[in-house]
Amino acid sequence: MENTLENKAKFFALYWGQKIVRHYDWHNHVENASCAWESVFPDTKYNSYYLELKPLSSISDEDSLSLSAIIQRVFPSAKSIQDGKDFINKFISGNILFLKISQVSTITNVIDFLRSRGYALPWMGLSVEELINRGWIKLKEVKP
Repeated sequence: MENTLENKAKFFALYWGQKIVRHYDWHNHVENASCAWESVFPDTKYNSYYLELKPLSSISDEDSLSLSAIIQRVFPSAKSIQDGKDFINKFISGNILFLKISQVSTITNVIDFLRSRGYALPWMGLSVEELINRGWIKLKEVKP
């Protein structure tokens, strides 16, 4: 995956409508992903923007419980906050091979849900670390 403005724009589109876009020079300024797209693309100023996303390791109890509801379709016993967090730990470690091909739609729903909540996820073969290195994202510091 080349580090181009077009690819960066495609990545930003995954978080459309969320107030997570920041500018490298205006640290306190936050924009809606769709507003930033419309105001700067295809201008080269687009390089000055990044998404401030949450690390998966900081998933909230509320989001974890919602995630459990999504994975209940595949794992009926998943009903608790811890079940959602256990799934995330497997997801983070890349240990999702326990799912069958027929359960891929569940993974798609999980990914869509996590992105809708502003969590950083790999994209098109790029790890979260690579997205950070490219300057496309920064991880939000989560207070304990």
